[in-house]
Amino acid sequence: TELSKGDVMTAEEVDEITDIWSLDVNTRWRLYRHWLCMFQADIRKKILQHEQQFQIAADRLMELREKEDRLLLQDARIIGMTTTGAAKYRRVLQAVKPTIVIVEEAAEVLEAHIITTLSRNCQHLILIGDHQQLRPSANVYDLAQNFNLE
Repeated sequence: TELSKGDVMTAEEVDEITDIWSLDVNTRWRLYRHWLCMFQADIRKKILQHEQQFQIAADRLMELREKEDRLLLQDARIIGMTTTGAAKYRRVLQAVKPTIVIVEEAAEVLEAHIITTLSRNCQHLILIGDHQQLRPSANVYDLAQNFNLE
């Protein structure tokens, strides 16, 4: 119960202490809680510093992995991935600048997922799907109306 009390000795009071053994029990507890608060503040400061160092290292690792992916993919003739993968590696795809994008089972893929695969350098978008097997469905009302997708 002594540790949960909020009565902590101030730094000025600590500076005035010359003999710890001459203090009464309550004053010793206040001094102990002061030391505990100082220790906790020091630990919090160190944790914050380590957290910042970790974040810098994690950002650098992500940057290096992205660069590695970009270097591996830039000379590839064909890159295959799901639309989820295309969204995940969007920055890499933007750097690779594919001129042709092919989407298989396009009737099942949402428009937003197709758009994430496109870059400014895309010259051809090829959508493959059997409209007899699975009717296309659009989430954008204007697309559905203008292209008779309903």
